[in-house]
This record gives sequence, structure tokens and C-alpha cells, in this order.
Amino acid sequence: MIDSKKTGISGYLLLDGLFENMLITALDVNADVNESLLFNNEPTSFSGSISYMDSILSIVNPIMLSIGPSIVSIDGNANYGSRTMNFDVALSEASAFLINNFWSDSLSSGSATGSMQIDGSFDVLSLNADLAINNFNYKSIYLENFELFAKLENLQDFDDGEVKMKFKDGTWNEIGFESGNGQLFFSN
Repeated sequence: MIDSKKTGISGYLLLDGLFENMLITALDVNADVNESLLFNNEPTSFSGSISYMDSILSIVNPIMLSIGPSIVSIDGNANYGSRTMNFDVALSEASAFLINNFWSDSLSSGSATGSMQIDGSFDVLSLNADLAINNFNYKSIYLENFELFAKLENLQDFDDGEVKMKFKDGTWNEIGFESGNGQLFFSN
């Protein structure tokens, strides 16, 4: 501890649980942590409470992660016995940096505001999303403004649902355009 690097971490993390036969049977986690040096001196915070008991993971107080003006909030539950989940995700000016930490691909730039609901069985998840994205840059696509509404009943197969898009001022493979909209329907 004497020669450790300076951090800007403050806050608390409380853990309480039960173990039986080296397995976690119940766990409560409460956190409220702030950090000020890690992300280019952007104020960062993580807070929320989760509880796990009888194969059910519940978010008791919404999990919130913020870096500068970017905020992601998650609420909901997962039942590992019935293999189902129901999560609500709210985004407020969520930056590409923050989104890329939760997504397997990478955005070059952009910030998203809106909401998503993810629910269903672990094998057949559905998604409802309503997002407004500014300065969207993904691979060879750039959009100044992009609105997305999606209601997909099966994320694994994309066999039932709809996606509506509206976009303004963008380029695709160096071809510019002013605005447009589109709508896709998926039906098995």
C-alpha cells in the first residue's frame, strides 16, 4: 500500500451472503463508488443493489454506471431456476466508449439516449428498444442523427418483429445523403 498509485476512488461496497457446500446460496451486494482519475478525469460512479436467493437475481436498487455525462441504468431480475429474465435498460447520452464495454462490436463515435427492455427465456430473448443516437459512426456508416425503434420477439433468430429507423445527414462508403427512414418486418 505504501508505493501504490494514486486513485480517485471513494465510496463503499457491502457484501452479505450465505455459503453451503462451497456454493453461494444467498448474496446481497450494495455499492456506491465514485472515481475521478481513471477516465481522463471524467467523474465516474457506480451504484446499486442486487440480491440473489433461491436461484433469483434481483436488482433491488437500479444499477447505475456513469462516466462524465454518459449514464447507463439497469433494473430487473433473472430467474436461474426457470431460466428467464426481465431487464430494463435506460441510456442517457451513453457514449460509444461506454456502449462498447457492453457490446461485442465497436462504435467509432456516438451517444445514445432512450430505453430497452430485454426479457424472455435465456434461449429466446425479446427486445423492445426506443433510442435516439447522435453522431453515430459504425464502420463505413456515419449518421448525424439516428432514431431506432425495435420490437423483436426472438433475438437469436430474428424471425418475428419489426424495426423502424429514421436518420438525418449521413454518409455510407463516402456516399452522402440528407435524410431517410425505413421499416423492416420479420415474420416466420
